[in-house]
Amino acid sequence: MKNKEQLQKLVETAKINAKVGGVKLRNEDIAKRMGITRTYLSDLLGEPGKDVTSKHVEDFKAHFKDELGGIIKPSGPSNELNRERALIRVLMQRVAKLESERLGIPVEKVLKELEQDTMIAWKDLENEG
Repeated sequence: MKNKEQLQKLVETAKINAKVGGVKLRNEDIAKRMGITRTYLSDLLGEPGKDVTSKHVEDFKAHFKDELGGIIKPSGPSNELNRERALIRVLMQRVAKLESERLGIPVEKVLKELEQDTMIAWKDLENEG
């Protein structure tokens, strides 16, 4: 896949995932987070537009890792979801430590596997509805 097409798909995915999470992600928001102008972003995404390099693609992936992974953080410190998210995070850490000790593998590897399992379960649940 060409860099321009890949960037367009990544932007679309991030916007869709953000919308599902109740957040509207506009090109202006994307550009600001990436440290570029909205016009420059439009030139990158548009046809014919500017050439998109692999660095552009990697920069976008780095800045929008959560949105691309379907992880949308609730806003505000008083948000009720933050307490539940904290509890889940602690439980995942504890499970990872126990599994790490039991299997003799690094905690980071266990956490990565837990994250992959979570994404599979989440997609299964999304497909049921």
